[in-house]
Amino acid sequence: MGTIASYATEVALPATGTWANPGKGGAQADIIITAPEDGVPLLFAEIDNYFESAKVLAAKIDKYMRYCQRKVKDVDGKERPMWRTHWWVPDGRHGDRPHPPLLLVFNLPLHRPVIAEHPSASEGAFPWHCHRGIR
Repeated sequence: MGTIASYATEVALPATGTWANPGKGGAQADIIITAPEDGVPLLFAEIDNYFESAKVLAAKIDKYMRYCQRKVKDVDGKERPMWRTHWWVPDGRHGDRPHPPLLLVFNLPLHRPVIAEHPSASEGAFPWHCHRGIR
């Protein structure tokens, strides 16, 4: 999907600060894909290699939400979501909603227990309402 230029890794998504100097509390996307020619205008991906607890993953989701909800003034002086000042996506039915999707990838190493035993499955700490944009 896309070209090599469609992928970026370890990208800071500042909930505070600027693009050049991100403040504390922001997310860091493991992978960002921008391939509008393949129907993927913008996708954030978070990869879990089975080493993070559900609470840590839930906190990361919250950081993505804070970043997506952050508004700044664009070059035209209009306030818009910060992510819209950095990436182009086609206008949706709701303007700046829905937020760009976040893909959670659970990379289960073969020497680990099955996914049902992942800490996230047992702790129940994921804020499942986040994927619907409800806060």
